[in-house]
Amino acid sequence: MTRSVDALLTMMLDSGAWLGRRIEAAESLLAYEAPPEHVEAAKAFLTAVFDDPDQDEEFRMKALKLVRKAEARRVVSSTTSGKMDERPHRELNRRMLRAKRRLALMEAGLWPPPKGWDADIANAEPPRGAIVDLSNMAERMEAARLRIIKK
Repeated sequence: MTRSVDALLTMMLDSGAWLGRRIEAAESLLAYEAPPEHVEAAKAFLTAVFDDPDQDEEFRMKALKLVRKAEARRVVSSTTSGKMDERPHRELNRRMLRAKRRLALMEAGLWPPPKGWDADIANAEPPRGAIVDLSNMAERMEAARLRIIKK
């Protein structure tokens, strides 16, 4: 802990100081890295300010905004920033494209397929934002297979 953090904490807790200056000290404690107990003390102080109906509206609003900002920052910092591994999705997309092509070739009476029937699919990228409907996939594939067998 540095002397500046100690000074800000002392200013914030000084009940004889002007409230605006105390709120500024609390804001500085929240805006920059500080020990967790100091951050909690600043939030508790600001909460006491905005909870007090006898305080000036400007001070209450500033305190409320600062506490809200500190709360929102905590939510943002807990989210993950890593990228999702898209390889399984790409492979699923390729398998789906092959299955659709296979069904189309079977329905057209071109099965067994000609050589290279899926060459363009090997490097196919799924469209951005595409959603593959996996619900009832087995039933739909079986129904398609039965349609082809009946022909």
